[in-house]
Amino acid sequence: MQQEACSHAGLVHEGMCFYASMKEVYMISPTMEHYTCMVDLLGRAGHLQEAKNMIKSMPCKPHFATCTALLGACRIHGNVEMGECVAKQVIELESENAAGYVLLANIYAASGNRHLCEDVEWHRKERGEKAGRLHLD
Repeated sequence: MQQEACSHAGLVHEGMCFYASMKEVYMISPTMEHYTCMVDLLGRAGHLQEAKNMIKSMPCKPHFATCTALLGACRIHGNVEMGECVAKQVIELESENAAGYVLLANIYAASGNRHLCEDVEWHRKERGEKAGRLHLD
């Protein structure tokens, strides 16, 4: 997929052109995978607000991978405020998946906020233990 290759190479303009031509020239409706690639492309390049707007403009509810791509970009670029909001979405989408907790903890750790980092880790472990007990009963 061209958008994914552009994302990893940092070719934002080229990826946006492929995305636009897919819709406008070839009349291909974007799938969730396309949206996820575009969020990743924009996020990796530091265009976090544009990536967030892409998610908001989607005609369907975002999937876990799409939100996790934005959360990963928040970690890369140290955007704590947006990271907190996106982590909440990620955790709501798949509460049993540790990715949202781990990425948020990493955001806090990188910002020097050890207390919040430890708090997130505690919540992740607590939630995991409760889920484990529920499955055992």
